[in-house]
Amino acid sequence: MEVGNLIKLLSTVCLLGSCSSSSQYLAVNSSPTAPIVYKHETEAVLDLRKLVAEAEVEEAWCYVPEETSWHDVGLEVAVSNGRATVDYDLEKIEKLAVEHKTLDFYHLHPQPMMMNLIAPYLRDPSLSRHYSKQRIKEIFTADGALPSPDDLGSAIYLVCTYQQPHRQKQFRFFIASHYGITNYTPQPELLADFCQFFGGTDLLTLATAFGKNILEEFHPEVIEKKIRGAVARGFPTSLSSDQKIPIEFIPYVLRGSVNH
Repeated sequence: MEVGNLIKLLSTVCLLGSCSSSSQYLAVNSSPTAPIVYKHETEAVLDLRKLVAEAEVEEAWCYVPEETSWHDVGLEVAVSNGRATVDYDLEKIEKLAVEHKTLDFYHLHPQPMMMNLIAPYLRDPSLSRHYSKQRIKEIFTADGALPSPDDLGSAIYLVCTYQQPHRQKQFRFFIASHYGITNYTPQPELLADFCQFFGGTDLLTLATAFGKNILEEFHPEVIEKKIRGAVARGFPTSLSSDQKIPIEFIPYVLRGSVNH
């Protein structure tokens, strides 16, 4: 799905808890045999918003637009030091990549997880001298829209491994967080040299380091200002201009959308 189409999609999304017609719902499921869910992205975004508000751990899906099917590709859901993590089921992804031209990868950054992460900071006296507890919560909530180094590393790894050898394939990567959807899709044509030179057993480690380097330029308060501004205006905003992995945030409710 092109970014422009995602924007149009979010422009038509009903508010959470309203107009879903499907009896199937996306859910956090640690079972490797989680059922396939068939529903349009418009409806699935409603499920994602609900899970962002309620889930304690991350989860990941691969959406196949031609079938409007959602495949649970999350593995090893776990919580460590307040942080939820989820790995990708590479065997399932490889099968989907062989069978389909376009794959959209979605995963959650749930709000309860973000609140668990900030608990130590709320108790940190050095921070409390500069920020109120409410301000710390606001900054961390917005920060949840950013991909982590692991998120970027996994996206690069999947592009290099499954998309780069087959240029007709299209992979895209999205995060659902408190305020909206973040697109962080690596550009395969600009990563061709990286994929070729670093391909091998250390690819994921090197790709994660590459992602960490990109995120080092970000300042939490700047990101929070951009995201809250985008939500207030009802327009998408660019969070990173890095051409290899551009990062764009799209609020759930866009200006001109019809809310039900």
